[in-house]
Parts: sequence; structure tokens; C-alpha cells
Amino acid sequence: MLGSFLNLYACRLPRGQSVVAGRSACDSCGKKLTVTDLVPVLSYLFLKGRCRYCRVNYGISHLFAEVLTGLAFVLCGMQTEFGLKLLLLFIFCCAVILISLIDYELQIIPDSLVLILAAGGFLYSSLYLPGGLLNGLYGSVFAFALMLVIFLISRGGMGGGDVKLSAAAGLWLGFENTVIFLLLSFISGGIISILLIITGVKNKQDAIPFGPFLCAGAFAALLYAGYLANFYWNLFNF
Repeated sequence: MLGSFLNLYACRLPRGQSVVAGRSACDSCGKKLTVTDLVPVLSYLFLKGRCRYCRVNYGISHLFAEVLTGLAFVLCGMQTEFGLKLLLLFIFCCAVILISLIDYELQIIPDSLVLILAAGGFLYSSLYLPGGLLNGLYGSVFAFALMLVIFLISRGGMGGGDVKLSAAAGLWLGFENTVIFLLLSFISGGIISILLIITGVKNKQDAIPFGPFLCAGAFAALLYAGYLANFYWNLFNF
């Protein structure tokens, strides 16, 4: 249910539309949607991703947001017991999923979402990060400095929103895990971008938003940095 709301939020926020006012409607025919049209996952599958009234295809983003949010919450719940820490992890998930959806569609990262992510990072690092807030600040400064250098060198190849997003994510991760986060983001971004170009989905002139890769890398590092670091070092233990 929350994933469905996040998808609605991602559609309305960049366009300046109210997120809570007004019932959901089909973007094509304008028909107001009923409760049976809005059951998460099940309605999409039953209607085969199409509007009940005009039969226009909604696209995969609706289903993707709902499934991804549910899966992310389950993975967070496997890492910690119910309480403030889990609630903060849920906030992190909502922020990075929203940022990914908006950046993928419009190639922008709203400052409001980065600020929410940063505020949550201040609290999370203060309470739960080894080394506390200072470690979070080290991670944030490192991520900001590295991404700013790339932003300046690339001359538009890297967006300013990516720089701010990386700095906000660093607050959650601390210095060591921020290194893992950035490595994961660049490796996954590079591999998938190459595959998209090879398969013809994208060409070399097309913009490929980097925000979703940063969000995925930050999520993986936040939950699994320890496992990933051990796996990496075990590769060299012969």
C-alpha cells in the first residue's frame, strides 16, 4: 500500500500537484479510479497493467514501486527488531525509492527529498552508527567531495542532485561504508549502462540517470556492508 502511495507521490510531486487532495484518476481518460482499481499488486495483475475504462497501458512503474517497497521493508525487518531503528530504515527506503522513481522518469532529484534523507541520516548516525554522528559526517563529506570532483570534471555528465544525494546517504553510512556505497553505485551503473547500450535500449547520446544506482548502492551498503566487505576480502584468501 505504501509503495502505491510512493508511486502516486512520485508522479505528483515534480508537477506541483497535491499528493493528498483529489482521488486517483487515469492520466489518459481522466476516469476516477475505484477501490477495486487500486488494490496494490493484485489490481495491476488482474487488469494486466491497463486502465479498466480506456484500456491504456499504465506501464510497469506502478507494479515495480509496490513490489520494491514491500521487498525493501521485508529486508529491513530481517536486520533489526521493531522500534525506532526500523522506523528510520523504513524512512530511508521511502526516500530512496521516491528519488529513484522521480530521477528515472524526469532526471531530477528534488531537494526536499534529499533534505528528508539528510535529516534522517543525522538521527540514525547519532543513535546507531559506530562512531556516531562524527563518522556520519566523515562519510557525508567524503561522498560530497568525491562526487563534486566528478561533477566538475564531467561538465554535466554528473548532475548536482547526485552530489547532494551522495552526501545525504553518507550520513547514514559513515566513512567506510560510504566507500562501499560509491563502489557499488559506479560498478552497477557502469555495467547496466553498457548493457542498455549494447542491447539498443539506449544509445550513447541518451541520458541515463545515476540516482537509482546511487539509491540501490546506498541501500545495499546500509544493510549489507559487513557481508560485502567480508566477501571482497575473502576473494584474496587463497
